[in-house]
Amino acid sequence: MMTKRIGRYRVVRLLGSGGMGAVYEAFDEQLERPVALKGLLAGDTSPEHRERLRREAMAIASASHPGIAHVYEVVGDGERDWVVMELVQGTSLDALVVKGPLPPDQAAGICVEVALALAEAHRHGVIHRDVKTENVMLTPGGHVKVLDFGLALLRDGALGGERLTAAGMVVGTSRAMSPEQATGRPVDARSDIFSLGSMLYELVAGKAPFVGATPMETMVKVSRNEHAPLAEVAPGAPAALAEVVERCLSTDPEDRYQDATSVAAALERALPSSAALPRASAATAARGTR
Repeated sequence: MMTKRIGRYRVVRLLGSGGMGAVYEAFDEQLERPVALKGLLAGDTSPEHRERLRREAMAIASASHPGIAHVYEVVGDGERDWVVMELVQGTSLDALVVKGPLPPDQAAGICVEVALALAEAHRHGVIHRDVKTENVMLTPGGHVKVLDFGLALLRDGALGGERLTAAGMVVGTSRAMSPEQATGRPVDARSDIFSLGSMLYELVAGKAPFVGATPMETMVKVSRNEHAPLAEVAPGAPAALAEVVERCLSTDPEDRYQDATSVAAALERALPSSAALPRASAATAARGTR
């Protein structure tokens, strides 16, 4: 049974659980604001999992960006640790796409913001490794928040951390992972770019590009890049948008966009000017890295 209070945080309700973690809505009685509390399940508080939770908090906190949910602190409660985060209001992209494909302009606009958020994470040496519709929220204001860095990989030296997954270990969601993830090979930021392309394909087509009868069959399809081109499954999508998707989905990382800012810029070029949402543009983001 979940305790009703963690430090100064009063637990309100369970928001969701899965894998090894659970997320609760809570209320910060000192600062008088709602927050999200993410912690390990009661029976899964091994030192390795507690370290992974701490590393997730560090990964998110290092990449401060309006498109990434903010981390406020980590608090302890006996043998359990809790990451105190911004409570994101809105609708997850998977809840939207289950109703049918999104208009191409809307899908592309959403993915511009996701790409810029990922670009910030990548600049801090953080690779998400689980970019998918379930992990992106669309806020009431029409902007995005990238969630759940629980599988994030910190590039060697980032935050002074070491790898927590062994070489050859497959992590991620089968339909959304890159070929290098599916085959247990080393990944870098270009793996997230593949997953971003897969998500954009799903938003525009209403279904993921890689779907098998089982997760293993799906991973085989991913590793072999067996998917119908977006132009075939969504003939109404602009050709320029389909080209961006297919380049993101290149099997060889060298053939993809080499950074997420380039994906954002390509999507903005593919969008009619009237469709662009108010946002920090990819060009502005690129200037900020110089």
